[in-house]
Amino acid sequence: MDQAISSYAMAYRKGYSLKDNAKIHVGKHILLKLDIKDFFDNISFMDVYRTCFSKFPKSIGMLFTYLVCYDEHLPQGAVSSPMISNLILKDFDEEVGHFCELRNISYTRYSDDLTFSGDFEVREVISFVSKLLKKQGLELNYKKIHVVRHHQRQLVTGVLVNNKVSIPNFYKKNIRQEMYYIRKYGVTSHLEHYHQDMDEYVYLKSLLGKVNYVLQVEPSLKEFFKYRDYLRKIQ
Repeated sequence: MDQAISSYAMAYRKGYSLKDNAKIHVGKHILLKLDIKDFFDNISFMDVYRTCFSKFPKSIGMLFTYLVCYDEHLPQGAVSSPMISNLILKDFDEEVGHFCELRNISYTRYSDDLTFSGDFEVREVISFVSKLLKKQGLELNYKKIHVVRHHQRQLVTGVLVNNKVSIPNFYKKNIRQEMYYIRKYGVTSHLEHYHQDMDEYVYLKSLLGKVNYVLQVEPSLKEFFKYRDYLRKIQ
């Protein structure tokens, strides 16, 4: 299935992670982040049929399309939607990738997040991507255009990429603080004082998810393995 997906698409692929998406953009002068507006809602029934199921007999292809669509579009949250969206945007990704390679720009797409890095003319890239999205029946979200220079904090899908791939210090600091309070006061008492409206099970699952996220990007942080083991033990 991966052969049908562009190499520029980093989300919803076995063996790929946020770290893989981020590391391509490490140490670049300019970081441009774009967002596709209402991504799944604007992938239509016919987009899905033409891209994924048109080679089947029409009655079967239509049936399959009805099974993965809802209200004439690709539903966000359905287990099938992410992979289908990658299939639909393969030609888009390849065209953007070719455009970028000619200009020595690094490009990746993580779902509806488009990231460009290098030393380039920002307006030229935005204009090109906007026109290409319109051909696809999609639209650029102009409220979520971010241009970040190297002297600023450059984040790609939450991962810091200025000099190396890492999790921002404030994120790790918050986890350390939560773990300190849990160990000192216990989960129930900690929640009563700091997270009164949160269910204990939900809180621990969320905190474990944050710890696993850190380890995914920075597996050398031994203390976070200890956090993970502790959280698994008390759940």
